[in-house]
Amino acid sequence: MSNDVLSLFGSRQVRLFGFARAALLHGLELMGISRGDSLLVPSFICDVVLAPLNRMGVEPVFYSVGQDLRPNLQEAERLLRPQTRALLAVNYFGFPQDWRALRAWTDGKGLRLIEDNAHGFVSCEGEQPLGLSGDISICSFRKSLPVPDGAALVLNDTDLAAADRTAGDASRLAVVPTVKMLVRHLAERAGLGEVVRRIQKVRHKDESLSGHEEEHELESYLVPCTLYSRLALLWVNIPKFRKMRRQHYESWLQWCVGRSGVCPIWQDLPAGVVPLALPLHVGDPAAVDRLRAECHGAEVRHWPRLPESITNNVSALPSFHRNIWTISLNVPAPKRG
Repeated sequence: MSNDVLSLFGSRQVRLFGFARAALLHGLELMGISRGDSLLVPSFICDVVLAPLNRMGVEPVFYSVGQDLRPNLQEAERLLRPQTRALLAVNYFGFPQDWRALRAWTDGKGLRLIEDNAHGFVSCEGEQPLGLSGDISICSFRKSLPVPDGAALVLNDTDLAAADRTAGDASRLAVVPTVKMLVRHLAERAGLGEVVRRIQKVRHKDESLSGHEEEHELESYLVPCTLYSRLALLWVNIPKFRKMRRQHYESWLQWCVGRSGVCPIWQDLPAGVVPLALPLHVGDPAAVDRLRAECHGAEVRHWPRLPESITNNVSALPSFHRNIWTISLNVPAPKRG
């Protein structure tokens, strides 16, 4: 496969943005989704996905996913309303959904299909890159690759691509953010990164967001992809990066064998899949503590931060959500003694 990052999408029309939530906003608007419409969204979802919906006045209607993270389409069907316009499904952690089945289902209901591929930008199903299955697909560079920002809206529907008149605006260069990013990079190289972060924290202390505020925050994310990230993407060796991620994933899979209270969601690694992380079902807090103590050099974190409307609704809350933890793949697993 080509090493050119954007060539992963073949001949599809691609619009670049600073962040995935801005790409989703543009895609929803392009599909004609507007205030009063509703969107089928998995209940196992990061809260920031709701930011563009909240801005537009679009209602999220939550359907469940199983412990294998596959959509419950029977439940989704029961949730259909006259104002339902689309279904959003997620390639969790870079593992593909059954997009043929999802396409057949949405076509049969007269709905648009949205592919949330924020976790799977460099991942594939066999030889086909993820991000080519929805009417629109949302990809995030910064979640998979070593860049500070960047997202793509992939217009797989040719009519949507032909109707989009904002390609120039969506893909314009962001000069000021680029300069800031270069300064931050040079500071890191000079060992002054922590000083810069403290200054920024003081300057923006009133603007910092926590908890569920992120699902309502969009304005500060409506920025173009920085030139810094675009240039950095040119230097990413995609085949090498894919190989490294897969090797690290397989090493952590082996590391988990026989460990009490820890069960990988996916026990094998299909051809082409490039995981974002190793997702695990972790049975109890003690097992989490052991993971953190023993995963030398790798980050162990809980995912996702669910929307407030989910956490406040016991009937909609995924039963397994507290048990999903991830191990980062920045390093291979330590050798077991």
